[in-house]
Amino acid sequence: MPPALILSSDSHVFEPPDLWTTRIDKAFRQRAPRLVRIDGADQLVVEEHQVLSGIGLISNAGARFEAPETISGLGRFEDVPAGGYDPQQHLADMRLDGVAGEVLYPSQGLFYFKVPDSSLMSAIFRAYNDWLADFCSTDPARLKGIAMINLDDVQEGTKELERAAQRGFAGAMITEYRSSTGATISPSTSRSGRRRRPSPCRSACTPPRVGRARSAERERRRSATRPAGPRRPSTPPPRCAT
Repeated sequence: MPPALILSSDSHVFEPPDLWTTRIDKAFRQRAPRLVRIDGADQLVVEEHQVLSGIGLISNAGARFEAPETISGLGRFEDVPAGGYDPQQHLADMRLDGVAGEVLYPSQGLFYFKVPDSSLMSAIFRAYNDWLADFCSTDPARLKGIAMINLDDVQEGTKELERAAQRGFAGAMITEYRSSTGATISPSTSRSGRRRRPSPCRSACTPPRVGRARSAERERRRSATRPAGPRRPSTPPPRCAT
């Protein structure tokens, strides 16, 4: 019997620290997402001092099998497995695991639906989509990327979705609600969803923009009063694929 063909429909990359500071539109470069080390742990920071999240839970790949007691919301980029951001190492890891192909979602990107400025969010997503397209181009037959799309402006979102399809993406992520109106969006009912039916892209939904950014100073106060030892903070919200 031939070996089973293993495909992963929900794998994740880990965006490198300089992704947005080097790739985002120049008009947004001073406000771009970046990793900032606060009290020994790397935090996702956007705008001037707004902390979105730590990277612990999205940098603990494999820990739940080998050392679950070490899982923490605190983490450093140097501890992230290189396969998260290096496509050649990622393919080597796939060979080691016997995985023939993967659909790739973001890690840090899951938090950027919290960004209140819609124009900044769109710029963040465009830069990520460019990076992921380059990542997947290393072996497009085995690496299938999922683009991130902001639908606050449906026409702009449709344009970015079409660009993603041209760059070879297998699908796209959208939020379930627009921030400006609160109206529910689904891949089958949005204007972009109807328009893109001939496209090879398929859609996946994230829950609405929950939570809010914290100031860097507030994060320092929180870490100063945080109990010692590993914690299990809440994970990024799950997606619903369609």
